[in-house]
Amino acid sequence: MNTCLLLQSGDGSKVDFLKGKTINLQVKCGDKGRLYGSITNQEIVDALKAQHGKEIDKRKLECDAVRQTGDYDVTVTVYNGIKAAMKLHVEPMAK
Repeated sequence: MNTCLLLQSGDGSKVDFLKGKTINLQVKCGDKGRLYGSITNQEIVDALKAQHGKEIDKRKLECDAVRQTGDYDVTVTVYNGIKAAMKLHVEPMAK
């Protein structure tokens, strides 16, 4: 995964805020953790806004295809060349 670059100016508040955060999603899935479909970037962005209060553009999010439960690395491009590494935790919805 891409490494997180730090801003050298004093304007790193958004990078510092996002770096290391975890986004939790509960989804419907089968018995073996396989999702019915996949999680989209828009769903991740919506969960980020709901859980951490930061709004980002879904096109600035880099993530592998999420088709089963587990932990994933997410990279957010905050500024050109400046990225913040985050975690995505996907767990099954209670039945």
